[in-house]
Parts: sequence; C-alpha cells; structure tokens
Amino acid sequence: MVVKINIGLLENEQKEVESTKQMLQTFFSSQGLDFSSESFSNSNDFLASNVQKYDLIILDILLDNDDPMNGIDVAKEIRKVNKHVVIIFVTKTAQFALDGYKVDAIDYILKPLTYEDFYLKLVKAMNVIKFHIDKEFVLKNMDGIFKIKESEIIYIEVKRHYLDFHLKTGVKAFRGSMKEVSQELTDKFAKTSNSFIVNLHYTKLIKKDGVVLECEGNSYEVPLTKLFKNSFILALENYSGRN
Repeated sequence: MVVKINIGLLENEQKEVESTKQMLQTFFSSQGLDFSSESFSNSNDFLASNVQKYDLIILDILLDNDDPMNGIDVAKEIRKVNKHVVIIFVTKTAQFALDGYKVDAIDYILKPLTYEDFYLKLVKAMNVIKFHIDKEFVLKNMDGIFKIKESEIIYIEVKRHYLDFHLKTGVKAFRGSMKEVSQELTDKFAKTSNSFIVNLHYTKLIKKDGVVLECEGNSYEVPLTKLFKNSFILALENYSGRN
C-alpha cells in the first residue's frame, strides 16, 4: 500500500523552517512513511498554493509585521476549502494558541520546538490523517499492474484463492486472501461475512441478512451473516461518528 503525506509549512523564520523539516524527516523515517513538504514565508504565497492537497499544515501564528494576516486568519481561509486537513499551530506564546481551536486545529506547539514535543503532536496528527487519507494499493494480475484507491473499492469478494475487487469502474480479480486484504485496509471497511468486506462509505441499508450498497446510482447487495452482524453495525456506527 502506497501512502505519501503532503505537508504545508507557513513559517517566516528560515532557521525554524530548516529545524522543522529536519524533525519531519526524522519522524516519518521512524514511521516508515513517505512525505513531501512545501514551505512558505508569507500568507499570500501560501494561500495561492493548492492548500487542498495537504494532509497536514503547520502554521506559525505570528508572522512578519508586514504580513496582512496571522496564522489564525490563514487557518480560517484554509477551512473554507479544506475541512479535513490537520492543522498544528506553532507559536512563541500560548496567548494566541487557544484561538486555534476555533478553526479546529488539532494542537499547538510552543517555540523553541523540541523533537520530543513535536513527535507527540505528529503521532496525534497521524491518527487523524490515517482515517481521512485515500490510501492506494498497487496490485498485479495477468492483465498488468494497477493502482487502486480505497475510495474506488465498493466491496471485495473472496473466491477461493482470488479476490474480486468490485470497483466503480468494474470488477478486477487478484490473487490473495481475506486475511491479507483485511490487514491492509483501513477501518473504513468491515466484513459482512467470511467472504465479503465492504466499504462503509457506500453502505445504504442493513437488512436482516444483507447489506445494500449504493455508489454513483448503482445498487449492490452482499450477504450479512449472524456471526458478523454486530461487529459490522458497530464498525458502521464508529465510521459514521467520524464523518
């Protein structure tokens, strides 16, 4: 599974930029994750970038005196176009940090940054990011190599030693097992039986012995066994509570 975390950094002090990037490198290397980062020194350049592409944004609250905005103002603009991106504020004083919660910032860090504190904030951020990120599989069969995002998967059916991926674009079969695919998928998915695992996002209706899925005007029904009914309902409730 391929995961790359995109990070935007707004910081007007170059020394802090270099320090933050070094700590990001240390953290993501320790987690075995890939990431990319872009840094900006003023609010205009930052907001002119594609802020919708970021999974994590790190904002300095107090920018240069000649900057027309502060970090809180920037966050308000970000929220107009990106509701889910994780925001962490960096500040020299906690005086303004509480304002960050008004724009759903996950936390703030006091300068000077230490790796120990930064590490804890990043772990917290990644727990949120992992839920919202659209993970991508690289799968291979006789027809070639395919990149498939979780959002493209409606449900997966096990047929002996093969997995039928029912996608928005059709069905593709790959060799594998339910155990293997269950370990790779996030908690956006849940089993309805020993042979079916569904994308909770597309769940429309739970019946006595089946689950109805809807995607782009098409309906699908998969079996729901007694063994998995309670765990499936709980998984759906947890998923719905985070959306």
